[in-house]
Amino acid sequence: MTRRMFLPLFFLAFLATPALGDTIIETYPSTLGGHSEGWLEAAQTITIPADNVLLNFRFRLLGGGGLPDGGGNVTFSVYQWDAVGPTGLTLYSTVMPRQAGESDYDVLNINLPLVTGELYGMRVDFVGNGILYEGNEYSGGNIWFFGGPVEPLKWFPFPGLDLLFRAEFGPQAAVPEPGTLLLLGSGLLGVAGYGRKKLRRKPSA
Repeated sequence: MTRRMFLPLFFLAFLATPALGDTIIETYPSTLGGHSEGWLEAAQTITIPADNVLLNFRFRLLGGGGLPDGGGNVTFSVYQWDAVGPTGLTLYSTVMPRQAGESDYDVLNINLPLVTGELYGMRVDFVGNGILYEGNEYSGGNIWFFGGPVEPLKWFPFPGLDLLFRAEFGPQAAVPEPGTLLLLGSGLLGVAGYGRKKLRRKPSA
């Protein structure tokens, strides 16, 4: 392929590539806002940005509580969220071994497409742990707690607080629109026609 033929193809491919970058929502680094024990679970609600694929999620737990340090497991899961708590089926779930002492938990390679503008809950089962939270640094959601002594089967929102968390989002793989495909196909046909025309003009040996 000649250089003149390559440049139009490169330009058309550039037009079809989305110009989206990764989005990070976080309340790290922390000056400790507080910690909570005595609940069964917590969740951080997040309004999904334009980069709508959840890639990685980090949160921090304290040691102590009812289990010896390093014992048991911690469950992280993702749900759609409404005015009273999680709704629908579990969208993602993973179980991690509980670490000793105050520790960050990194949930990697989630790769979960979500709906931009909708509210989702990043849910942490932290039985036997304390969970760290911050004063409200994120306007698109807040922390919720579940399993209290008074109403053990109810989720309680705390609008002034956020989980200590870091959520990384990336763009969903773009599917070219019909107009883009037509433009690309027309460009390819044009380049092919230009190449045949050049060959016909080439003097014979």
